[in-house]
Amino acid sequence: MNEQITVSLQKSNIGPTITLGCFSFVQTQSNHSKLEEEIKVSNGTVLKISGTFSNENGSANLAGFIGEEQVFLFTSEWNKMPVYLGLRLKDVGFLHIIFGRTNRKN
Repeated sequence: MNEQITVSLQKSNIGPTITLGCFSFVQTQSNHSKLEEEIKVSNGTVLKISGTFSNENGSANLAGFIGEEQVFLFTSEWNKMPVYLGLRLKDVGFLHIIFGRTNRKN
């Protein structure tokens, strides 16, 4: 299985949701995977997401930065429940991150 996140943006609470991309964790060791992505979320605003996933215990860790400011830090036991993270980014909109799995290999 290949762990991934889907990132989408909603500019207002009643506006449409735009998918910014699906990003896969890349296996770095036999039981660990890593994610490093930079995503343009609006005019000149770039969100850097980095995280890890452990196949041993199903834990996922994710952090997001805009410039030098950390805008979120998230940890979950992915194997126990579906994972969704939603947050409002000032002057950008509502960011949605959905964790999922595919059968596709990197």
